[in-house]
Amino acid sequence: MATRNFLERPLKDENKWWTYLLVFVQSIFAALLFTGIVALIPLLLQLIFDRENVGDYHPGLLMGYLSFFLLLFWFFAGLYTGILLNRTLAETINGTKSVRWGRILFAFAVAFVWMAIDWGIDYFWHPDKYVFNADWHLWSALSLVLFGVLLLTTVVLLLYGYLTQEIGARTHSRQWAWIVPAIIFTLIIQSSDFGEPDFWLSTGETLTLFLLLGLIAILDDGIELAIGFIVGYGLFSLLFTISMFESPESLPESQMNSLFITNATEEPLRDLISVVVGGLIAFFIFYKKYRWDFKIMNERVERLPDDAPFRT
Repeated sequence: MATRNFLERPLKDENKWWTYLLVFVQSIFAALLFTGIVALIPLLLQLIFDRENVGDYHPGLLMGYLSFFLLLFWFFAGLYTGILLNRTLAETINGTKSVRWGRILFAFAVAFVWMAIDWGIDYFWHPDKYVFNADWHLWSALSLVLFGVLLLTTVVLLLYGYLTQEIGARTHSRQWAWIVPAIIFTLIIQSSDFGEPDFWLSTGETLTLFLLLGLIAILDDGIELAIGFIVGYGLFSLLFTISMFESPESLPESQMNSLFITNATEEPLRDLISVVVGGLIAFFIFYKKYRWDFKIMNERVERLPDDAPFRT
C-alpha cells in the first residue's frame, strides 16, 4: 500500500499555538493592506497620467495596475505564511517534496472543458443573453489571467492545503478534514447573501463545490487536482462572462475585461444543477484515472515514522 502524506504532514513537527495567532494577525494586516492599495491606485494613476482631469483615467491601464499590485500582495502573503508554518510549498500541497504538475494540468483541462460545454449550451439556447465585448482589452485580459491564477491557487493552497491538513492532524479524522473546511468556507462566502430569496440554492451550489474539492484532495492525497480544477473553473468565468447587470450601458467601463457581457438575471437553480452534474462527471473521470480507494476515508490520520518513505 502506498504511503499517505498529505494529512499526516503536520504531525511530523506540530506547530505551536502562537503560530496560528500570527497567521490570524497577518491575515488582518494583509486585508488592511489590500484595501489600502485598492483605494490608492486610482489616485496614483490620476497623479501620474492625468493631473488636470482628476477621475479620468484609462480603464485598461487601471485594471493592469490593479492586477499587478494584487499579484504581489497574494504572492508575498502566501510566501510569508508558508515560511511561518515551516512547510515548503510542496509539503503544503501534498505532504511530500515534489508537486504532481500533471494532475494540475489535467484537472484544469477537465474544468475548463466542462465550463465551455456548459456555457456553450446556454449560449446556443439563449444567444440573446450575451453580447460580444467590443471594448475588450488584451492587457486587461492578460492581467486578469495572471491575477486569477495566483489568487485562486493561493486560496486553495492556504485553505484546502493548510486548513485541511491541520483539521485532519488535530482530529485524526479524514471525514472531519473533508466536511469542516467546506462548511467554514461556505458560511464565509454566503454570509452576505443571508435573507436573499435564493439563499439556499446559492448556498447549495457553493457547498457542493467545496465538498467536491475537499473529497478530491483527500482521496488523491494532495490538492493538485483541486488547484487545477478551481483555476480552470474560475478562469473561464473571468475570461468569457462578467458580472450580471441590467444593460450594457450600466456596466462600468473599467470592468469590461471579458469576451462577452450579459444582461441576464442570476439563475441559482440552473447554476446548482450545473455544479452537481458537472462536478459528478469530473469526479468520475478523476476516480477512474487515478483509481482511488474510498476505504481510506475511514483510515485514522496518524503520525508517520521518521524513516517512513514518501508516497510512491
